[in-house]
Amino acid sequence: MINEDAPLPDDIFAKLPGSSAVLNHEVSVDIDRWKRELTARELPPAQGKLAGAGRTSVTRKDVFDLGDQTPTVENAFQLFYYSLAWGLGTRAPRLHQRLDGLAAHQKKAGQRLVTAWTLVQDGAPPREAYRTLTTDKGAGRIPWFGPAFSTKFLYFAQGWL
Repeated sequence: MINEDAPLPDDIFAKLPGSSAVLNHEVSVDIDRWKRELTARELPPAQGKLAGAGRTSVTRKDVFDLGDQTPTVENAFQLFYYSLAWGLGTRAPRLHQRLDGLAAHQKKAGQRLVTAWTLVQDGAPPREAYRTLTTDKGAGRIPWFGPAFSTKFLYFAQGWL
């Protein structure tokens, strides 16, 4: 039987990369594409690193820092954009469809994102926050924002603090 509570041997523990390797994990993002897609759908503009031009790198810490902010609709859209950007990278497959789903339901989507984020920060059961963004059958309550990206959003919504 495996003892899950047993400490790691010192030689193995010493070789683990630590939190900096996790937090500094970065993904390249095409900012110009994001600007075009957001503008075309009349969605709120991206802020921070995604507000520049050309390409940038978004680290896991960048997205966690957004998760540390107060859940508001404006902040929720930024966390949504950054969690998508981090998950999709430069190729950003189906970005237009994902943003179409958000644009078609902006008000309701903003409310859902804030509710899910607040639940995470308040320590609610993960299932409750997850069900705010997905149906019982796993479909996204925000079109094209299904389980893969709902879980990313909730992961980052907990912040790093």
